[in-house]
Amino acid sequence: MTRYGFRQALGGFFLARSSTLQSLLPSGLHPHDVRPAHGVLAITAFDFVHSEVGPYGELVLSVLVPPFAQRGNPLPHAAWFPIALATTTPASRAHATERWLLPNYERCFDIDFLRQGSRRSVVLRDSGQDILRLDVERRRPAPATRLYQAFSAQQGRVYRVNLHISGELDEHQDETGRLELHHHEFTTRLDDILIDDAPIAEQSMESGEQRFADLEPHTLEQT
Repeated sequence: MTRYGFRQALGGFFLARSSTLQSLLPSGLHPHDVRPAHGVLAITAFDFVHSEVGPYGELVLSVLVPPFAQRGNPLPHAAWFPIALATTTPASRAHATERWLLPNYERCFDIDFLRQGSRRSVVLRDSGQDILRLDVERRRPAPATRLYQAFSAQQGRVYRVNLHISGELDEHQDETGRLELHHHEFTTRLDDILIDDAPIAEQSMESGEQRFADLEPHTLEQT
């Protein structure tokens, strides 16, 4: 079991056309439709304070996909396939790629986590240039543990890993969040993918932990 402790985490979930999202996925995976012909692009960020490679910040762009469970096992709450990853340290970049087969961006970024009243924000920067800012509202947090699933791909093969995330969770679906994008190669895809800059759902969690199982192959026959 691989463990990561975080001080703060937040996420925004945005509506996107399933046909566009499908083009970002490997063979064997498809978007999880929440409306006819529409899936979800997730923007999630973690402020890690404990890990095998030390403290670091992480921001991930992911397509939500249907979760998978073998017979007799619980179905994960949600599953995703990361399409882009930003981290703040060289060690965390290498760790994400080597351990979890996640996308490897060519350099590190600056990621700042902000709090103002009930507002929680993450700001992504590249050499001082603002790239992305996500704001969400935090209201009535309560202790929670969720089972999730992450997929990745390498050389035509798809892999999956189950993980538990626990902490003080707040989530809601009243579209009070806000996404601000600036011109940058990291956000170029988002301009083409997202239908709206208001998330259809928001999450924030504090004083939490991620617990990852082992990465394992996911075959087409299992989908």
